Amino acid sequence: MTARPVKVPSQAARLRIIQGKRFARPKAWGWMLMATLAVAVFFGLIIANTALDRSAFELEELRQGIVAEQGRFDQLRLEVARLRSPERIQPMAEELGLVYPDPADIRTVMAPGVVVAGRNDDRWTDIKSILSASP
Repeated sequence: MTARPVKVPSQAARLRIIQGKRFARPKAWGWMLMATLAVAVFFGLIIANTALDRSAFELEELRQGIVAEQGRFDQLRLEVARLRSPERIQPMAEELGLVYPDPADIRTVMAPGVVVAGRNDDRWTDIKSILSASP
């Protein structure tokens, strides 16, 4: 019998080359884009909230101004009522010589050609016919 050498598997024989797609690691730019978008939306919401708060403050200032002007308006109306009161006007009128007329001094002035309503009907009649019909 003769001896033959035993084949020892070599290290190179254990490794195999696989042809095909390589495993790609995830791209970081997608995550960066999402993070940037989230931060932008967050700051946008903060800016919108600040603008709404500023509008609310302006609205409250306007309401306070309206209340103040309504109070001023009421005071001016009271002042006008006080100035129009007959108790205030009568002494001033008497100082100027204005008085109520005596009922005996009241006279009616008739102007010919003026049309007035008739006494017994709804038709318009001439002033002369009313004067001639009066006793």
